[in-house]
Amino acid sequence: MSDGFGLVDALQYVLITAAFMFGARLLYQFYNSPEPDSYNYTPWNSELPEDDTVVVDCTHPTLPTLSHHRGHNNPPGIRGSDTSTGLVLNALSQWNRDVVVVMHKRYVTTNHFDIDSFLSVWCYINRKEALEHDGVLRHMARIGDFREAFLSPDLITAHGAEDHITFISSCREAYTALKLCCWINTIEKRLFSAPYEGKDCAAKMEWFLPRFERVLNDPESAWGDWQQEYTRVVSGFDLMAGADCMVETPPGLGLAVLSAPEPLHYYSLFSHSIGYDVVLMMYDDNRYEVECKYTQFVNLASRPTWPRLDLGPLATVLNKFEAKFSFSTSARDSSSPSDTYGADDTSDGGARCDARSFSRSGAVTPTTIGGLRWVAGSFTDTGP
Repeated sequence: MSDGFGLVDALQYVLITAAFMFGARLLYQFYNSPEPDSYNYTPWNSELPEDDTVVVDCTHPTLPTLSHHRGHNNPPGIRGSDTSTGLVLNALSQWNRDVVVVMHKRYVTTNHFDIDSFLSVWCYINRKEALEHDGVLRHMARIGDFREAFLSPDLITAHGAEDHITFISSCREAYTALKLCCWINTIEKRLFSAPYEGKDCAAKMEWFLPRFERVLNDPESAWGDWQQEYTRVVSGFDLMAGADCMVETPPGLGLAVLSAPEPLHYYSLFSHSIGYDVVLMMYDDNRYEVECKYTQFVNLASRPTWPRLDLGPLATVLNKFEAKFSFSTSARDSSSPSDTYGADDTSDGGARCDARSFSRSGAVTPTTIGGLRWVAGSFTDTGP
């Protein structure tokens, strides 16, 4: 028997190497085949390709999803995220058989257009570019869905990791995300229907999908489109930290109480309510809004949320107080679009209860409030 490297040893080495290479090839095919040459958006319809479509930011009775909505059909093992865009980005960088199978579907679709929905589609199609702008895109989705922007160092320190925003680049990424959200809001309002309406979802997707990358890479090229709303948001956020405003968070209620002389942009307000699920907003001249945030409507991965309550009974109680303590009624300014405070039922029995329609018209005084009522009608969302 020789101490050297004999023929048997060589044969064993060859066989082991061949087996390893064969197994590696099988493993590669297991995770990477079949992969389409390209990925495409397809409008929502009743005849979606059953074997080659993934649904984002909504649910579907049979198709796989990448969605933070309750009732989703997400692949097992996918890392959680507060937004659907975050789920798509997680799936792009996750080595999991079930996730990879879903990510190899050729077509992606959704039943509505908003910032999170659009970005979910865009990231699914433009994968390399999406991963290069991971933090900005995650934060855009948060701003769009929850109206929460990290516009201060304290917010970035406390919450930046949730959107993969590193502290070194955090300020730039957070403000870039806000600029891009304002760009989408402005263009959508100028060319299409109001936010969250589904009737021209496909038209919006077809317009934004080929144009978004240019603005993502160079936001200043679209300065004329986003700067007006962006300035309103940043100035309103700073105003909320001033002496004339107040932010209170009573312990154990999941409630943020915000006070300001006049209504501000929702991004400005809700950025002071991060970590809370219900916002009470109080303005001068006895104007109020109560809103259950969207954090209660979806599966939030970063923290537990408070139950979403039906605000209809609250509207009833408030109407009793209005009838008992209302001011004298006089002729209302015709520019006010509504005679009701809004308490809008949601499809899952929750609600939002707000005075958005009158308090933001700028036409209400203490002598004209008496004709208004709190109502619980149908779910609506007027956008940011």
